[in-house]
Amino acid sequence: MKRTSMLLLLPLCLLLAFSCKKKDVAPIDQLPAATQEGKMTMGCLVNGKAWTPKGNNGTLRLGFIYEPGYANGSFSLGAYRLLSDTDQEFLTIGGSNLNSQREFSLDGSDVSLASYMRLTAGGVCFYYRESEVYREGKLVITRLDVPNHIIAGTFEFTLARPGCDTIRVTDGRFDMKF
Repeated sequence: MKRTSMLLLLPLCLLLAFSCKKKDVAPIDQLPAATQEGKMTMGCLVNGKAWTPKGNNGTLRLGFIYEPGYANGSFSLGAYRLLSDTDQEFLTIGGSNLNSQREFSLDGSDVSLASYMRLTAGGVCFYYRESEVYREGKLVITRLDVPNHIIAGTFEFTLARPGCDTIRVTDGRFDMKF
């Protein structure tokens, strides 16, 4: 009787083991939480794929500078991803007039700007201030706490340039100490 039970139990265990699939994690679930505590985190979706700082080239892979006394509050958020020796990505958001929680346009008309650069073995695509770069988007500062040196916010933008892929950044969030 014991042997018969074991023979029936073995196929059942094998069936259960092979029927279990590893569940894919959605790209948005791979991003850091949208916190406002100065946790030094940043992430977004770039063309639908999770993008967070990665790798080390000897400099900070994620940094934020805020100068409240310059240009009515000057700021710069920068991050990079080193995927291989020949595949690197850089993302920057910066501008001025950051003196309160508010929304900024990232189309270049509101003293704020988003930029992106991709270096690959096949070449470079750089989306910066050039007139041929199409850009639209927004940055929302959800917390600016100068006494505690904390800034947090969300962002989204689209950049396009002739000869390069269109870059669509969505669900961006950051939580920084300065």
